[in-house]
Amino acid sequence: MCSCVVTNDTRHFSQYNGDQRLPHVDLEPLFRGKSRYATSIVEVVRDILEDLFEDHEWNHIYDRQPRKLSEILDAEHLLCQQVWYNRHWDRRIAIEDGEIKIISDKEFKKLK
Repeated sequence: MCSCVVTNDTRHFSQYNGDQRLPHVDLEPLFRGKSRYATSIVEVVRDILEDLFEDHEWNHIYDRQPRKLSEILDAEHLLCQQVWYNRHWDRRIAIEDGEIKIISDKEFKKLK
């Protein structure tokens, strides 16, 4: 097992105006041998456990565009209609089954 340094601070630790995946020339001697320098934890774990990140790659390769506001509002409107419809039918069935009783305004005022 080797030691590894993973950083996303490429400005201070990677090669200046060079390959940022490689350590700065002043730090390079530290990574000869069993130590490793990396700028991505995913890269390190992928090298250690190759099969673990097959699904992870798919999640980052697949780029789905965000929905437009109009699409979100249309979906929200449809959902509101579906919820209303479902509640309407639930109440209608409860009235038919006698679980809910419809009373007149006069009877309602007596309950107060």
